[in-house]
Amino acid sequence: MKLTKRRAFNFLRSYFDVLNNIPEDKDKLTFLMSIINKQFLDENPKDLEFIPNLCYESQRHAIEKSVKGWKLANKTDMIGNPMSDPMPPLGGSIGSDPKEEEEKEKEKEKEKHNNIQVQKNDFIKIWNEVRQKVLKKPSHLNRLSFDQLELLNGINEIDLRNALIGFFKQKIFPNGQDYTTNTKHFLNHFDNYLQAYHDKKDNIYGKSEL
Repeated sequence: MKLTKRRAFNFLRSYFDVLNNIPEDKDKLTFLMSIINKQFLDENPKDLEFIPNLCYESQRHAIEKSVKGWKLANKTDMIGNPMSDPMPPLGGSIGSDPKEEEEKEKEKEKEKHNNIQVQKNDFIKIWNEVRQKVLKKPSHLNRLSFDQLELLNGINEIDLRNALIGFFKQKIFPNGQDYTTNTKHFLNHFDNYLQAYHDKKDNIYGKSEL
């Protein structure tokens, strides 16, 4: 029996879409087990054949983000061992500038804060802030459904803000609908909108650019 403290993880729509494009059942099983072993045990897949490896690599960012978010939120590894940052050498590195070392520590603390898993109230606040800033429209989101709360697992603040910018800057959405008030649609396609931000695309359903 393999031990793990993690109880659940979000099986993203993107995993499902990739899975449905794998022709062979044995490759589907390999792909699924690679995700499961990483999410529950933090085990990286080894010696995968071409197809399951290609599929896993296409989802690696989302998978590792989820694992990292869980460990940061729980401050333990997957079997419950406390996690702590390695201690720096006494007095810092030889010849180091104390001010430079202080700045590095501040950056580390800032990065650690930004990587903390987003909770419900954080999401609502950030959604309203970014929507108002990008669209210049009032935003009064005040609640999320239970299934949407589950989709928050593994999302950190930096990725959330960037994905929301990528989302609100889209010129069109599927079927011509306005999804800019649809939190469920956003969370179900979170990785697509995060990628849109990084790729500077304002029309992931077309060819325009931000």
